Amino acid sequence: KALKKAKIYIAIETNGTLKAPQGIDWICMSPKANTTIELTEGSEIKVIYPQENLNPIDFNNMNFTNYYIQPLDSEDYVTNVSKSVKFCMQHPNWKLSLQTHKILGIR
Repeated sequence: KALKKAKIYIAIETNGTLKAPQGIDWICMSPKANTTIELTEGSEIKVIYPQENLNPIDFNNMNFTNYYIQPLDSEDYVTNVSKSVKFCMQHPNWKLSLQTHKILGIR
């Protein structure tokens, strides 16, 4: 409440296993496989793709403004980029995004 009173913009990133408190200006959910999702709405959802036991389609019925697919950074990165592009082409409500921090070497 003090942050809102000071007119500070509040943005969070969460895995979605807890509901967000009231008053958050921007909510980004990045769900993980094999977790129970409690959060069903927000500003954006970004899914690392592909992941075993995590299908982005399962989030289509949720109320997010933006839907992003990010290729999994692994030894098969080129393949994962290709799979991500193909997924986005087949599901136009999802947009391709990149894990910029990994490209820049920030871990």
